[in-house]
Amino acid sequence: MRTYFLFFIGLLMSVLTLLSPLAAGQTTPWVSVNDSVMGGVSTSSMTYTEQGLRFSGNVSLANNGGFASVRRVISLNLPEDHHLILTVAGDGNTYQLRFRTERGFDGVAYSASFDTKANTTNQHVFNLADFKPVWRGRSVPNRPKLTWQDVIQMGFMLTDKQTGEFVLDIVDIDFKPTI
Repeated sequence: MRTYFLFFIGLLMSVLTLLSPLAAGQTTPWVSVNDSVMGGVSTSSMTYTEQGLRFSGNVSLANNGGFASVRRVISLNLPEDHHLILTVAGDGNTYQLRFRTERGFDGVAYSASFDTKANTTNQHVFNLADFKPVWRGRSVPNRPKLTWQDVIQMGFMLTDKQTGEFVLDIVDIDFKPTI
């Protein structure tokens, strides 16, 4: 019982650090990875707000661009029976929640899409099976199934020719045992 309690405290701390504001002078652990890596001009950033996190920017198709993303290093170390509950206030775009299991900059990501409604807060529930392996927008067959223990990066992406300014407010990221 004590081991489980300590595990829960550690899990709670790791989840809360995703949304906690930074102390003065600290830099955000979120890194922007936009189409500029391929010559595009899209922009994005992740900032802390009173409500949580804000993923925002501008997606442009100029110079064969078309995506904006942010990611950060994370260690989840969760049992497989946990699901993720994502609470967001959106802008009408479809976003991707992405996890990576490899340290490479341009490796495979496990991705699940979610729709948003403008000026509306919604919850999205994801199980491990919802995340499909992709590389540069294409499915990657014969990859191992995603496990929470293998996750080393988490990120958000806007793509699929959705152009213009965007704002996604991430109100909560929670992991709970599946009942």
